[in-house]
Amino acid sequence: MITAAVLGLAALGAWQMVPDTRGMAPERTPFALFPRELGQWHQRAPEERLTADIAKSLGADDYRQVTLTLDRATPPVGLFMAFYNDQSQGGVHSPEICLPSSGWEIAKLERVDISSKLGQDRAFPLNRAIIQRGEQRMMVYYWFQQGNRRVAWDFAAKFYLLADGIRTGQTDGGLIRLTTSMHEGESEEAAEARLLDVVKNLTPELPRFMPED
Repeated sequence: MITAAVLGLAALGAWQMVPDTRGMAPERTPFALFPRELGQWHQRAPEERLTADIAKSLGADDYRQVTLTLDRATPPVGLFMAFYNDQSQGGVHSPEICLPSSGWEIAKLERVDISSKLGQDRAFPLNRAIIQRGEQRMMVYYWFQQGNRRVAWDFAAKFYLLADGIRTGQTDGGLIRLTTSMHEGESEEAAEARLLDVVKNLTPELPRFMPED
């Protein structure tokens, strides 16, 4: 308890050193202008809005929730993005907490690096999960965006938030989550291929909406 108290006081003292720019809304393009097409994936129907209670609990300054389709035979991919101007006042809610509260059971959760699957040299860590509710199964990708970092672990995201806040005053950031239903008997590899394809087309667009500087 004494150690925790000392660390807490140290963090509080360090936070007082954050530049005056902390909490200022960064220059960014709102999600309302996000492309409706990502490669061959197309947004189906209008953007989906959260209920007032869920939006309040989320606490994001901007978010976007859409369903992307490829063709009639391919299961769609759900895309959810949330952005916070100042995470020191709350910030991202981990899906590890939100999904079970929505009735989904996390059957499998791994932190993986998908850079080799995307043919990239830069590390791309994220969380890959299999969730289920009754007979429904879905594969989920999600990661936290902290400036130019992609972070899989929520505690690491909070550490980088503190470090960046002290160093540059940057406290904005967000969450990206992709989901796709898994047909009965479908392999994890087949479901993951859909998510990988969307990620490949999504990431070049993100910096306009989630600033990296």
